[in-house]
Amino acid sequence: MKKSLIIGLTLTVAMLVLSCRKHTDEPDSAIKMENLSVSSSFDWETSHNVEFVITADESKMVRIVSENGKIVFHQGFYSSLPEPYTIKLNLPKIVTKVMVNGRLTDITSNTVSVQLSKFQQKESNFFALTNVPEPAVFWKFNESQGNIASDAMGLLEGTATGNKWVAGINGNAIEFDGVTGHVKITNSGVFNPVNDQISFAFWFKQNKVGTSGTFLFHNTKYFLKIDA
Repeated sequence: MKKSLIIGLTLTVAMLVLSCRKHTDEPDSAIKMENLSVSSSFDWETSHNVEFVITADESKMVRIVSENGKIVFHQGFYSSLPEPYTIKLNLPKIVTKVMVNGRLTDITSNTVSVQLSKFQQKESNFFALTNVPEPAVFWKFNESQGNIASDAMGLLEGTATGNKWVAGINGNAIEFDGVTGHVKITNSGVFNPVNDQISFAFWFKQNKVGTSGTFLFHNTKYFLKIDA
């Protein structure tokens, strides 16, 4: 029993000594700070300013996002034609490509020029760019002749009276005479919402301050007007 105890103690001491012994066979890979050297051309900055100069042949939404579309760097509306749309962004230097209205654009300098074509319908669509649900009906009022106001969603056409077609912020626009001018939409279940489940959005411009009038009227169910 005593002999076994002595052997056990000897093994325990030997294991402790081995576990505490420094491994001298491993090389010391640490570099002293005084021996570190950094190239004079090394760029310590992690971000930089990039100016985007965007031109287009019509007014449209401008959206600049990361290559995978998950990060939105900028979103705005381009309406100052024919002047270019200019925006300066501070971007991480690791970002070398961005998507401008769905077009992959390389960042090769501090100034990036982008030409947006009117044929980029999908990329310049307001609803696609802003993740807003598509509307039930959408009248652009950008026709140039006739009395038909087409619905971009392809559901309900309107008939215009007392109007003329003029230049607008995006193509053409409709101008009413202020007396009898209106667009009549045929009654439909699509444009007959239940309860309060309805919203409207539109662009308008008054020809003078102090005028008033009704923009939208649906019998006695709802109406939208300006009272200046």
